[in-house]
Amino acid sequence: MGTEIAEAITSPKRAPVIWLSAQECTGCTESLLRASHPTLEKLILELISLEYHETLNAGSGHQQSCTCKFIESKPGKYILVVDGAIPVKDGGVYCKIGGKTALSLLEEMGAHAAAIIAIGSCASWVVYLGSPNPTGATPAHEVLKNKG
Repeated sequence: MGTEIAEAITSPKRAPVIWLSAQECTGCTESLLRASHPTLEKLILELISLEYHETLNAGSGHQQSCTCKFIESKPGKYILVVDGAIPVKDGGVYCKIGGKTALSLLEEMGAHAAAIIAIGSCASWVVYLGSPNPTGATPAHEVLKNKG
């Protein structure tokens, strides 16, 4: 299995994916982990290169923050998956990842992505958008509405 993993990691055929989680319940990640067609190992070893997923990353701290370098080195060559609503009230301070707001990360990553996929109800249409909405929870497409 070690040889298969090494070959998969170095394969240029797999599409690079960055998964950004904002205000979410981890349900989308749970669904990913329990998928049966394709299975998780087939997905990440044969179909995509999961470059960043906060919950699933093996590294932490500086190792995990290297995602920004990846984005800069591959503009327009990665797929951005977003789960969870994006808080926009007060500049997005209600959800931070590595000291940056989810709002600023989505704007930065979204600006350079080849494609963006909003996965789950929260990122797609914010099921809890009723009143009150103290964090200004917003679906990803509303934040990225100027993305062509």
